[in-house]
Amino acid sequence: MCFYFYFHAFSDAGFGVVFLNLPNAFIPSSSNTNANTFGISNLQFAKVNYFKIFDRWGKEVFSTNDPNVKWDGKIDGKMANMGVYIWEIDANCANTGERFRQGGSVTLIK
Repeated sequence: MCFYFYFHAFSDAGFGVVFLNLPNAFIPSSSNTNANTFGISNLQFAKVNYFKIFDRWGKEVFSTNDPNVKWDGKIDGKMANMGVYIWEIDANCANTGERFRQGGSVTLIK
């Protein structure tokens, strides 16, 4: 079984754990390179089928299947509006090969 945990949560089990490290907010204009993009921070997936971000109306504003590519807060080359965006990931766990699907929200702060 592929387990998942959010926002810096850890498991005592020590096996079969996928640590999905995603912040709940980011600042694209920040000089802090850890805070100016939003994306997958771990590489515990054998394959990322997709990582998508949607605006509050459900329009897809970002999509990738490369776990190293992160959203820079831009939509069609222009800085996105401040607000809450929805993310969704579909991947296969490296340790078991099982499908992992999860979603959540992130706040873009200016």
